[in-house]
Amino acid sequence: MHSGTSWPSVHAADSCTGCEPSTERAVASAPPLRARESGAVADEIELRTPAAGAADGSARERLARAARRGSLDRVRHGFYAEPEEWRAASPDARHLARIRAADAAARGRPVFGGESAALLHGIPLLGGPPIRPVVIVPPGGARSTAPVRRMQRALTRGEITTVAGVVVTTPARTAVDLAFAGPPLRATIAVSHVRRHCGVSLAALSALAAARGAVPGARRAMAALRASTGLADSPLETLVLSRLRDLGFAEPVQQFPVSTIEGEFRVDFAWDDGRLVLEADGRMKYLDEDALWAEKRREDAIRERCAAFARASWDDAWAGSELARKLERLGVPRVRRPRPLTR
Repeated sequence: MHSGTSWPSVHAADSCTGCEPSTERAVASAPPLRARESGAVADEIELRTPAAGAADGSARERLARAARRGSLDRVRHGFYAEPEEWRAASPDARHLARIRAADAAARGRPVFGGESAALLHGIPLLGGPPIRPVVIVPPGGARSTAPVRRMQRALTRGEITTVAGVVVTTPARTAVDLAFAGPPLRATIAVSHVRRHCGVSLAALSALAAARGAVPGARRAMAALRASTGLADSPLETLVLSRLRDLGFAEPVQQFPVSTIEGEFRVDFAWDDGRLVLEADGRMKYLDEDALWAEKRREDAIRERCAAFARASWDDAWAGSELARKLERLGVPRVRRPRPLTR
């Protein structure tokens, strides 16, 4: 249990209530990308626990016996879930259940950070969440235990907020912490998301990173901030931009406006004043038949206004080689030598 921790009072000034859930999902060749809507506890798992203030340990023992028999799955000490519900749940939902269990088991109000805060804010996580919830404690505070990973960090009042009743680090602080921890692509996706969807400026993120000083991960964090973009609507767009740079192609203009007979549309990437267009193609956007038809009309209108048009999927961008072939066919020039792909 986490006890004796004193934090500044919580406020919600920097809560990322405007964050949108990512719809990009992994394919076999790439790590999973997890994200969920800020503030909404979707797919919530019902936790079983003894009633608060029970006079004896009989209720707790009954639950423990049920877990030993396989009638319940143990989430952590004193918290259980129905086996079918637990095993059918997504990694996101299981991690959220562990957050709620850790929050309820703590004597004080723990501050969740890192991947746990990212999940609650809806910040995309390349590779998905870890098993253990991440709790931030002051320097010299309690260490990690089997159910909870604790990170010793100093936090200011402005770096703490609440989401769905849980105390967490703000989107800005969460993204910076992920940038210090790496890996680079995961960090860049997180930073780009909070810049685009949470209204956090690059200057604010840079100031938070600089305040940490010359500690391990500082160079990695600053590199992720420099590589991030405030114009990527989705993690796929951030990945495509990273791959363009890795492969040595010319820097595109993002969210380029194209005037057509159907109206003005913004395309994900453009070169040569809109003559060359590349769209990051997220499959989940077109599950609805009407949306698919609307996108076809949009694409036809854009094709009439440009010289060359292509789409890039998560598969294309992750592997790099197929994206490179599409860019070459599109006519995008290479301006530098390729480098190893950012992971």
